[in-house]
Amino acid sequence: MRSLAVTKWMKKSRGTSKMIMLVGIIACMFLYYFFFGRTSKMVSNGNVLDQAEQAFKELPRFKGKKINLYKTISFYDDGRIYLTVQDPDTPSHINSYQYQLHKAGGQWTYAGPYKLDHTDYPLQNGLFPLDSFSFSTAAKIVTAYNAKARAVGSNETLDMVEYDYYFAGRGNWKYEEKINGGTNRESVEYKILFKDDGSLKYFGEPNGWNMLNDSAEMAYAEKTLKNLPQFKGKKLWFKKEIDFNSNNIYLTLQNPDTLQQLINYGFNEGEVWHREPVDDADDGKINHLFPLDSVPFRRVCRMANAYINKARSVKSSILVLDGLVFDATDPHHPQWKFDPVVLAGNNGGTYKITFNQDGSLKSFTRQ
Repeated sequence: MRSLAVTKWMKKSRGTSKMIMLVGIIACMFLYYFFFGRTSKMVSNGNVLDQAEQAFKELPRFKGKKINLYKTISFYDDGRIYLTVQDPDTPSHINSYQYQLHKAGGQWTYAGPYKLDHTDYPLQNGLFPLDSFSFSTAAKIVTAYNAKARAVGSNETLDMVEYDYYFAGRGNWKYEEKINGGTNRESVEYKILFKDDGSLKYFGEPNGWNMLNDSAEMAYAEKTLKNLPQFKGKKLWFKKEIDFNSNNIYLTLQNPDTLQQLINYGFNEGEVWHREPVDDADDGKINHLFPLDSVPFRRVCRMANAYINKARSVKSSILVLDGLVFDATDPHHPQWKFDPVVLAGNNGGTYKITFNQDGSLKSFTRQ
């Protein structure tokens, strides 16, 4: 029979072994987390994003080749990046890749083929070159967003951004455009917008900015309409009017090739021109035509910015000019149409604002 001392020694040894095993497990978990655990705040670190972009270009399948992404690339603050890319060796195939940043570094992995369905753009319409934008732009947007949020007393942070590509050659950044600031007693909502290069475009009241105030966006709309393949280098005429709204533009153009056909076009903010359905209310007659070159879109910005300045000067709660029509029904007397009434804040009465044909301020008078 075992002696009492031997039995006690064996029990103590088993206890020590369990303790050593437990310590070993904890140590392994710590080492795994240290080297392979996910890291946060990646999307606000431009250097890390630049490294991820370069690492993707260095993958054996893509190194030294032209790389075309498809449709969307998503950046997350927990260290993930998702993208879809055209196979450079089999151009008809689209593949998915994921990047994961760990404590010890980042790694790209193949996530499988991407199958297009009825909600996707045709392949050629959704491709855009990787070199057409920079991963680190996402960091500029996130850093500026978070700084503005802190400045207005908000705990909100931006932890995800996307770069979306629209067919016909345009991509832009998608992100949360709202910040809730203020105090516990009084919450204040702000609107924040960024340019394509990640620099700040606007930060302020939610109703203090729209597309009509954006000179770059309006210039882009005018330029790209005239440069559409079917219109480039040709004289363009529109019928009756052009509708300028807070985030879109609509007009009806004469087909410059047949001259006997009318085509409706629309433009949405941040996107591209597209064909619109035929308006049933239109009589279809080729009349009331007016040259498009006679209506520089920058005039709209001039009026919109003059309006917002005057509205602010009387503390109006409605700051933006939403809904502006250039009416050329009478080609000899075209005119700008809009709501000319500006309501002053604090029961300060009403004002009337008018503009000259070139978009400059004509008058601002109290009624």
